[in-house]
Amino acid sequence: ALIATGPSILMVNAAAPYRTVADLIAAAKNQSGGINFGSGGVGTAAHLGAEMFNSFAGIQTVHVPYKGGIAAINDLAAGQIQFQFTDAAPVMSFIKSGKLRALAVTSSKRFPLLPDVPTFVESGLTNFVAVNSWGVFLPGGASKEIVQDLAASIRKVMLDPEIMRRFSEMGFEAQNSTVEEYRAFLAAENSRYSKLIRENRIKGE
Repeated sequence: ALIATGPSILMVNAAAPYRTVADLIAAAKNQSGGINFGSGGVGTAAHLGAEMFNSFAGIQTVHVPYKGGIAAINDLAAGQIQFQFTDAAPVMSFIKSGKLRALAVTSSKRFPLLPDVPTFVESGLTNFVAVNSWGVFLPGGASKEIVQDLAASIRKVMLDPEIMRRFSEMGFEAQNSTVEEYRAFLAAENSRYSKLIRENRIKGE
């Protein structure tokens, strides 16, 4: 069952000259040697989000993989890399302290925790809509009855207003999909990211 979704956020150092997505794209096109971005490793959501950004923006940037997303965020705050894609939880304190700046979110609508930050659609990349997702899985051999019973129980929990509120406070949008809906969602995501991986020749480490 799909239990939550949330946007990726394009982050830059607060002292950097980039105020908008257009500023960052212009820098990538005009700066000698290009600009770089960090992620928690090859093939992570942060890596793929940046490659999707590159594709939609028509730019090339240099990937700097770290051993974990927090290490990359710390280097972004220190000015060692130019940008990074991340979900909200690891960076909200950096934003509030003025160390990092959010330029855009990948969701189709603005993110409640950062209401002043535009979407990529608003920023001119009209096809750039994507979400991070979290779900519950069972072993492949689980019976249909067990799968459906657990999915029904999860849906009931995820419809609880208190659960929805708590998820929202953490930067997630609670979901309550059926098994069939989640399978269709995963198939679409797999197709989309498989194409991105092939086109960018991304190989796991």
